[in-house]
Amino acid sequence: MTPALRAELAFAAAALVACGEAPGVALRITDATVTDASTSAPEDAAPADGSVAQAADAATPGADAAPAPADAAPSALDALSSPTDAAPSPTDAAPSPADALPVAQDAAPPVEDAFVHTAADAADAAPTVTERLAACDSDPRLAGRLVADESGWGHVPEGTEVAYGNNPPASGPHYNQWVRSGVYAEAIERRNWVHNLEHGWLVLLHRPDAPRAQIDALAAAYAQGFDDAQCPNGPVTRVVVTPDPLLPTPVAAVTAFRALPADSIDRATLEAMYAHCREAAPERAVCADGRVPVVSSAPP
Repeated sequence: MTPALRAELAFAAAALVACGEAPGVALRITDATVTDASTSAPEDAAPADGSVAQAADAATPGADAAPAPADAAPSALDALSSPTDAAPSPTDAAPSPADALPVAQDAAPPVEDAFVHTAADAADAAPTVTERLAACDSDPRLAGRLVADESGWGHVPEGTEVAYGNNPPASGPHYNQWVRSGVYAEAIERRNWVHNLEHGWLVLLHRPDAPRAQIDALAAAYAQGFDDAQCPNGPVTRVVVTPDPLLPTPVAAVTAFRALPADSIDRATLEAMYAHCREAAPERAVCADGRVPVVSSAPP
């Protein structure tokens, strides 16, 4: 090494030491090159100390040394900006309540028609009493002879006085117990047999002093029976024959909402009433027998 080169190196070292100690001057390490913060060093300047270059490499890794944080994991913003990709929506994750459960009308059968105690078409409105009795009122054997009595129904305690608006009554308040099927020699309480009407029965009445032929005709009608569409295999004949001293005519036939008082009634007329005039009975599909009196009497 020549004396001149040694002199230049000594001068450079002294300058570096002076710069490092001078206040207000900072060193910046970039790509293993020592530069002045205020003055850029030449591009071909050599690093003053190899250890400085190694520290710079450790502190500032290159772009190829490891993936940037953005590549390593999605940012919070990315995770929130695409909820459809991150997780299925509630609609996709589970079926809606409408899909999970059947529609109410499909889950259970239609409610029974409370008026007749039989299943009805839910799409049709319940017919009125007049509509149910249209065949009864228009039957040529009955037309013009029937008395309408649409007083409604309701139970009253035993012993309660009831003033019926029609004679004989074809509806109205009544006792809780209805009458056993049969032909009776003694008058049966009206407040019991009105309950039979509610259950779709035919009640045949006669005054105690009615002609014997008429009384026998009513008893024979009971013995022969009637075709019962609601209870085709029912255990009883849903007919009651009883004297009624309050009756204004010798005989009468009564169903729910309709009464036929008359001097005489033939078999064909009774069949028409049984077939057409019980349609409006609110509980006409009850096929059980009544409970009063305890024992039926023999035919008169």
